[in-house]
Amino acid sequence: PGVRRLEGNDIRIGYITLDAAGYVDPASPFTNLKVRQAINHAINREEITKYLMRGSAEVVHFACHPRQFGCNADGPRYSYNPEKAKQLLAEAGYPDGFSFKLWAYREKIIAEAVVSNLKAIGLDVDLRFVKLNVFSKVRNSKDMQAFFASYGSGGTADASASTGVHFAANSARNYSGDDALADTVTAAEQTIDADERKRLYRQALNRIAEQAYWVPMFSYSQNFLLTPELEFSVPKDGVPRFWQASWRQ
Repeated sequence: PGVRRLEGNDIRIGYITLDAAGYVDPASPFTNLKVRQAINHAINREEITKYLMRGSAEVVHFACHPRQFGCNADGPRYSYNPEKAKQLLAEAGYPDGFSFKLWAYREKIIAEAVVSNLKAIGLDVDLRFVKLNVFSKVRNSKDMQAFFASYGSGGTADASASTGVHFAANSARNYSGDDALADTVTAAEQTIDADERKRLYRQALNRIAEQAYWVPMFSYSQNFLLTPELEFSVPKDGVPRFWQASWRQ
């Protein structure tokens, strides 16, 4: 009683990174494009977003938030299709699936839903749910086969804060091993020509989708609890601007 709830968007996105470069094991199944595509088709992002994230959360198809400058791509979008996922696994040489560890440090219920989806196509997934400091240490050591995480881009509405951070050559988050992709991302960050930046980010985002380096999942939703006397505009980027709030007369 006496509290007003407002719901708003957040520029944070959730995603799964796959060890396409084979840092953990050069013979890893994740070095196979069809395996990575199978993982993308296996996860029911729509239902996870609707029933678990809820609120203003939306399904995300590319490695950035749709409200970020440069987040425009026309690469493949992977629909939920477990039968297609099983077919791709068989074509990749894994008709009986394989075992691997999925790391996570937040939203355990989401990670468990992902594990359930992956087990449904015959994969044996060991969920390693740990504290952030442990997660960061193992990730930075390039010792994860796959991990679920999120990134808020510091509230920055530009693809450099998401795509650039995760696929730059020197990024601990970059498990693609794709030097040409890293060069494209760097080129986008080094020019101030808006049209050229859009072109380069489109090229990078399409490459990420085509190679299924990521499983983009969803955007986040925020809740604001306010005293009824407070006027407050819900931000579109998840960054509350308290100096714009005012008391009702």
